[in-house]
Amino acid sequence: CEFIAERPWKAPTRRAMTYSSQLTVLSNLESYNAIMIRKDLGKEERLSELRSTAIQQLQALQSMSSYTLDKLKSPTFKRLGLPPTSEED
Repeated sequence: CEFIAERPWKAPTRRAMTYSSQLTVLSNLESYNAIMIRKDLGKEERLSELRSTAIQQLQALQSMSSYTLDKLKSPTFKRLGLPPTSEED
């Protein structure tokens, strides 16, 4: 990893070593966990909900990984059965 080679004195964080989709999901989960804490949900209930949410989000991001921005904006995107973007409404 170039990051490690450039800064051997400083160990990379876990976040620096993960994929961008995982970082996106992690950020979403942190926010969702905070919401559930404010609603006084128990730890077990939160963990169960966070786990299922993480799986759903990672699967969604993984299935979208082959799409480029141009492909998402194309008219054929509607034929894939996916919801329209806000620009198409």
